Amino acid sequence: MKSRFKQLMHDYFDFPRKDRNGLIILGTLVVLAAIANLIIDHLDRELDRKLQQNREASDKPNPVDKMLSSELFLFPFDPNTVSAEQLDSINLSRYIKSNILKYRSAGGRFTSPADVRRIYGMTDSIFMEIEPYLLFAANVQNEKTTSVQTSRSDKGFEQKSSFSKHKSDEKDFDTNRAVIQPVELNSADSAQLVSLRGVGPVYAVRILKYRNLLGGFHSKSQLLEVYGISEEAYNLFSDYVFSDSLKVQRLRLNFSEFGDFIRHPYFKREHVVAILNFRQKHGPFVSEEQLLSAGLVDSVSFRRLKPYITYR
Repeated sequence: MKSRFKQLMHDYFDFPRKDRNGLIILGTLVVLAAIANLIIDHLDRELDRKLQQNREASDKPNPVDKMLSSELFLFPFDPNTVSAEQLDSINLSRYIKSNILKYRSAGGRFTSPADVRRIYGMTDSIFMEIEPYLLFAANVQNEKTTSVQTSRSDKGFEQKSSFSKHKSDEKDFDTNRAVIQPVELNSADSAQLVSLRGVGPVYAVRILKYRNLLGGFHSKSQLLEVYGISEEAYNLFSDYVFSDSLKVQRLRLNFSEFGDFIRHPYFKREHVVAILNFRQKHGPFVSEEQLLSAGLVDSVSFRRLKPYITYR
């Protein structure tokens, strides 16, 4: 019985040397393939894990980005007088805005950029972004004498001027300065602006900042919108300035994004949201007048915006 079983086993499992060598090679290849498959699978999982970590890291908002949007809407402002609505447009964190308002409510007053830096929640990165736009006005001697200080980031520039012959809160006049030639507002530099009667370094800086926010002046009367320039000051130099409207930079209604619109002083947040929603639902604009006909902006806002928009 045993001999027959051994014979059967021998008949089925006894292979020539050549066949045995082939089986050994085949088995080795199978083992190597299994090992390679395990290694590749491990590498794939490791690669997926790293890619996921990179995506999570890129999606994680930077603490500074939470405080200041990359699409900041900045404009010159006095922290002592800026309203809550205007402060909200700067896109600072609610914590910092709340602390500024609380400081004022408690009777505190900002007299220099250093005072703003000491607000709870204010970081160096955020402060560096807003410092060039800080303005400060404080009574020095009496109601007729005003000292004006403006902050700039390049050299910590501080310019003070005091005058007692005018009733407005802020004057920057040099009435003896002569005007050599008319100044084109959309190409003028600070030196040309300072050459104008009634315009000093403080006003020159503010005019240039406001021009950058607008994208250019389409009318010289827009200078009255610059912080601190009264009608009395404007009348001193208005005859010696003009604006080339062809140099005005227009926002493209069909291509501009939220940040492009909101940076412009004439666009309110509700305008921007309405425009983007309309564009998403109804497709591209075919005329600027659609803003008015579709009820996206009111007639007063449309008249102000029209020189700065194009559907092309």
